[in-house]
Amino acid sequence: MPKCNIDRSFSAFRAMLSAFKSNGATAIMTFLAWTLTSFLCHECAKIFLTGFPRLFEPTYSDLGPVLHVMPSVIVTSIQCLTCVFCVSISGAVTSTPVAIFVVGHVLATLATNSSMTYIEAASTLAIKLTEPVTMAVAHHIVFETSVTIEIIVSIPLIIFGSLLFSVKTTFQTSDTAGIVLAFLSNLILTARNVAIKKHQVNTAPVQLRSRNCISALLCVQMAILLLVYILENEFVIPVKCSFILGALFVSGLCHVAYSYISTIIVLKVICETRI
Repeated sequence: MPKCNIDRSFSAFRAMLSAFKSNGATAIMTFLAWTLTSFLCHECAKIFLTGFPRLFEPTYSDLGPVLHVMPSVIVTSIQCLTCVFCVSISGAVTSTPVAIFVVGHVLATLATNSSMTYIEAASTLAIKLTEPVTMAVAHHIVFETSVTIEIIVSIPLIIFGSLLFSVKTTFQTSDTAGIVLAFLSNLILTARNVAIKKHQVNTAPVQLRSRNCISALLCVQMAILLLVYILENEFVIPVKCSFILGALFVSGLCHVAYSYISTIIVLKVICETRI
């Protein structure tokens, strides 16, 4: 083989290796960012869900069924409001996919937060991690795509593993409600993604807002936390209000981050799949 061909092949190999390293590093960083923000979102939401009732325990016990509903509704509202301030709807997308995207996102978020009122955040997160499996099955059923033997074998193992991780040694009836709600959240997100795909939307219908908008939101949250901290030190409001409120704000910000990352990746994958 001539020397020039060897050099050319070696150069092409180095270019391909460099591209692989670049894409691999990006994939790893994306996965780490998604994992960290997802974990913080669920853990901080759980802190609020358990801490909020304790702040107003003398009067909170009289609310009855509202005890489990109110905290999850508050967390969902803050997370969705944070989404409104941090992301915007793409003007190139018609109203129907946007409505599907927004309604599906709100319902799935509410189901996730309601799940954590019954089971631990780690258990809910373990079930939520089965979403790609649910998506693969739904994509196969709706669009009649091929499913590899690896996916067929892994589906029952992954679902069984998530259930095994979620169920405690001292199993209670309330745990069932939490597990069902977590799986319901996955089903809602799967239905949303499939519906968007059926409307031939090739990109996620959301995009990040400008840095000024996000910075303004952070400044407002910091000002509110500072005010709550001052009132807390003056014994105007219960102790630990600032900590619980801070956890709520962090949950909202991390919710935006991991939802945006997962939405972009999931829609990109299913839109590139041939049907």
